[in-house]
Amino acid sequence: MLKSHGFKWHRKNQYWYAPGTRHGEADTGFMAAVVADLRAADLTVTTAQPEATPSA
Repeated sequence: MLKSHGFKWHRKNQYWYAPGTRHGEADTGFMAAVVADLRAADLTVTTAQPEATPSA
């Protein structure tokens, strides 16, 4: 599922990463979409940054 969002697997260090986010923060909209898809697949997700709240 992460691959479908553009994540890459770091073979040497064994972790998934979003390209272009190493020295900065990932776009909150992008991360919200990833979190929503993971939760829709009934996976537990913990975020390090506060999640954006949708505006009414």
